Amino acid sequence: MDNVLRDLAAAREKLEAWGRPIVLLCSTETAMHRLQVEMSEGRYGTLPSTILLGLDADGAVQKGIERSLKVGPSSDAGTPTRLPLVILADSFNRVFFLSEGYTIGLGDQLASTVAKL
Repeated sequence: MDNVLRDLAAAREKLEAWGRPIVLLCSTETAMHRLQVEMSEGRYGTLPSTILLGLDADGAVQKGIERSLKVGPSSDAGTPTRLPLVILADSFNRVFFLSEGYTIGLGDQLASTVAKL
């Protein structure tokens, strides 16, 4: 997750200009609190101000995404989801970008995709 956050910080200006929320889901309150502290301390650089933290304590959101997009253990392959799972989607369930596991330059990839929308 550290690398993803640093990539988001590197693409901060473009992602903020887009003006849409970036939701980061944590699996526990402890993980969410730790992330809040690390973000406030600037551990990852200056992150987009549009980042929101959320809690998926029972894993329902992740399971729903896995089922809908046929990734992870809910897919036909049955392989575990490689985290982080990064999705760019709209409120109509249209997915414009999907990445499983860390990819170098993820922030730039997101910013590039956003620019095309």
